[in-house]
Formats: sequence, structure tokens, C-alpha cells
Amino acid sequence: LFNFLFVDTLIDPPVSDLTSLKGLYHITFYFRNYAGRLTSAKRMLYNIEGGKMKRVKTNHPLFLHQRDSGYYPCLFNERDLFLFPDARVILVESEKTAGILRLKFHAHLAEFIYLATGGANGLTDEKISVLKGREVYVCYDCDQGEPDGSKPKGREAAVNAVTKLSAICTVKNFDIDPTLNDGTDLADLPNLDF
Repeated sequence: LFNFLFVDTLIDPPVSDLTSLKGLYHITFYFRNYAGRLTSAKRMLYNIEGGKMKRVKTNHPLFLHQRDSGYYPCLFNERDLFLFPDARVILVESEKTAGILRLKFHAHLAEFIYLATGGANGLTDEKISVLKGREVYVCYDCDQGEPDGSKPKGREAAVNAVTKLSAICTVKNFDIDPTLNDGTDLADLPNLDF
């Protein structure tokens, strides 16, 4: 059931009843590009409880892609750019956030689509071209990077994303709560469980 609700997502072990979904699960996110081709996969461990998913950060993600065959990393849910050509884009960091928002607001995908960069610094030059001419809202996690400026996170990475995107699209930065610095993202907000 989970695999049908979350597009291009696979849960292991499989579940048949979402009401009993509790505990540790490996979730694989499949990246499908604008043309509909699978370009990569990313498997991560999540602790699921009460309709919320929290990544177990001590378990490193497994990220597979193959450049030699023409498959390059793309944005998660990138295919929605083709399916909903007039929708505004909400650009988030994690696949989990994009998946939950897509599920929660599926009735409004013609207006807003939810794409993930794959991390605070995941918006690479090869990924941004598909956003040309779109209206994009960058909504990264509520956290800061290292004090010396190395390893930008949430807020710093959002500023970098806006700078990078401003040459090709209409872009705005949206901080969901400037008072937080704990990594909260859109899917962590109250009433946004799945």
C-alpha cells in the first residue's frame, strides 16, 4: 500500500496496512527524469512513528546512478515537471519531504509540485536546467552550516540555490520558521503526516 501512495518509492520490509506502520524501514527513492527514465536510486533507513518519518542519520544512504549509460542524477519527482507543465515548484532538500507533500496535496498538483534536490547541497548545475522558466520557491530545512562557512546547510544552501536559479527562472526563498535551527522541514510541520 505504501508503495502505491508514494510515487517512485519502495519500502522494505513491505507493509499491507499503513495503520500498523511503525519502526525501522529501508526506503528506496527512485529518481525519474523529465523524460520518464529512471536515472538513479537512493536507499535510506527511516524510523516511522505516528505518521512521521525521521531518517536514521547514523545509517549512511546508498545512492546508485550510472553516468556511463546516459543516466545522470536528477531532481526527485522531476517527472512532475512534464506531467504538470504550469505548476509552480516547491523545491525542498529531502526525497521524504517531497514525497509526503506530493501525497498530502495530490489534489493540487496542477498548481504546485514538490521536487527534492537530494540534500542541502544537491542542486547541481546538471540538475537545474529543467527548472528554466518555472516559478520556484526554495524551501530548505531550518538549520545552519558550519560557522566557518564549510558544508552549507538549509539556510545558507537555500541562498546559494536562489543565486544559482535566478539566472534561469523566477525564484524566491521561503524560510518556514526563522526561529528554528533544528533541521525542521515542511514535512515536519504539524498536520503534515502521511
